Amino acid sequence: MMRTAAMLAGALAMALSPGAVDARELGAADLDRAVAAEWRQRHLKPGPVTDDAAFLRRLTIDLTGTLPSADAVREFLADARKDKRARAVDVLLGSPAYAQHWAGYWDKLLMGRTAKANPILDRPGFVAWLRTQVAANRPWNQVVYDLITATGESHDQPATNWILRYAANPTDLTGKMSRLFLGVQIQCAQCHDHPSEKWKQDDFRALTAAFARTGAVPLEDKVKGQRRRVELRDQPGPTFGGPKSADLRLIALTAPRALDGTDLAHADNRRVALAEWLTRPANPYFARALVNRYWAHLVGRGFVEPVDDFRRSNPPVMPALLESLAADFTAHQFDIQRLIRLIVNTRVYQLAVVGGAEGDVDEQLFVHHRMRPLTSEELYSALASATNLENGLLLAGLANLDALKQQLQGAFEFLFSVDEEGPPPADFAGSIQQALLFLNGKLVSRAAAAVPGMALSGILDFPAGDEARVEALYLRTLSRPPTAAERTRWVAYVNAPRDVVVESKKRQLAKLPRESRSPKKNPLGALERAARKLDPSEPTATQQAYEDLFWALLNSSEFTFQH
Repeated sequence: MMRTAAMLAGALAMALSPGAVDARELGAADLDRAVAAEWRQRHLKPGPVTDDAAFLRRLTIDLTGTLPSADAVREFLADARKDKRARAVDVLLGSPAYAQHWAGYWDKLLMGRTAKANPILDRPGFVAWLRTQVAANRPWNQVVYDLITATGESHDQPATNWILRYAANPTDLTGKMSRLFLGVQIQCAQCHDHPSEKWKQDDFRALTAAFARTGAVPLEDKVKGQRRRVELRDQPGPTFGGPKSADLRLIALTAPRALDGTDLAHADNRRVALAEWLTRPANPYFARALVNRYWAHLVGRGFVEPVDDFRRSNPPVMPALLESLAADFTAHQFDIQRLIRLIVNTRVYQLAVVGGAEGDVDEQLFVHHRMRPLTSEELYSALASATNLENGLLLAGLANLDALKQQLQGAFEFLFSVDEEGPPPADFAGSIQQALLFLNGKLVSRAAAAVPGMALSGILDFPAGDEARVEALYLRTLSRPPTAAERTRWVAYVNAPRDVVVESKKRQLAKLPRESRSPKKNPLGALERAARKLDPSEPTATQQAYEDLFWALLNSSEFTFQH
């Protein structure tokens, strides 16, 4: 095995050596050959490549955070061109949805969740800045350089918001920077030396000291409930570490240096020196950290897990392949879109999910695609897209639509959030609360209702028959046509004799506690009333049958998982 790894490293390194990159670009086929060699060495047999419908759904969720439209699925399935998968990748990478999704991804990682609004931050401005960087495919090293060196006011220089976010906790800033940009969990060394790992307390203090002269200078007095203007500046002396903060004072007095020992103390600007060290092509951590993170997000598992935990006692799988991808990323000026295109065009990315194929070796060596639950953002977006939920809310005339959307998204975040720094557990099955939100909650039942302006109402207005309506629901939810058996079963179901289930609207309203009837306190109650306002008529038996079908599809694991 060691001999095979060395051969792979040598072959791929030759393709990526200085002067040879232009002559022979690293391609998806090179990656697949390297992985296949490892499989043969381990006597592993990969699963089949996924079908077109599953590929388009997977790709669209991964790149844009939402489902493909029904029309997009139809067009893709009808496309007979051999390179249609590669074409779909290019279309999605050029879409506004790609920039919006990945801006949200990085905002969540960089800024984290805050319990309340921070008056010195311009979070919307920061997200807009990230969206601009992603849309322009700005080199990753330049984005990171700007984040570390930015100065000025938060609304004029949006990149400053990242350091301002951690202005009161500089040690948190160091831990976040090291994890995201280097793949090193040095925050563990904040309190104690690890007996078997490389990083010590002194390393943590020295790295944090690079920010010791950076601080937020108020430009106006505090006004309750309003954002406060501040300016991020570098000062001649320490900006933290007062008499009541012994730990921070010790950090402020430490000579700053990078993790490899590079001296930062004598630089004209310590943050600039840190950013130059961190993003330089020779830094072995920088490219590997980003490559590993994107590979894990797209393929389902990183070369190193957790994705931000590169250390001696946690070696990568397929190290030669990781190093080659990192070298290629560096050689092509840290081009993230090129990296994504390279990964998603591989057979490895396009492998099908294989039911029951569990095991450490299979999981670690990418023998099949790993199924994972949709993130909270992806799940809300999928539900809103499949049901046309927000259009229904808009037609209902809710004055606080943006606030309502934020509350609904917050509910999804609370119940469905998974750790972005690592893969979900292999036996992930969701929680009781998650199941109840979908199975019994008003959100999904109302979203699946035949309310004017929402998806099912439009489908029931189709001049075509039941087969076309069933297919339309499958395309909107599962991003594929129904099988022949599914089509036959559901057509029979919606045409079967049944009684109409009618419940008094006054009785429905009475079920809501009086104190929770306002949209602010009960967004789902507001959704319920909006549905009644749009559709005051009594339902028909056929309509209820279709609502049952739509509800069942929205509650299926095929809808709530990425596969």
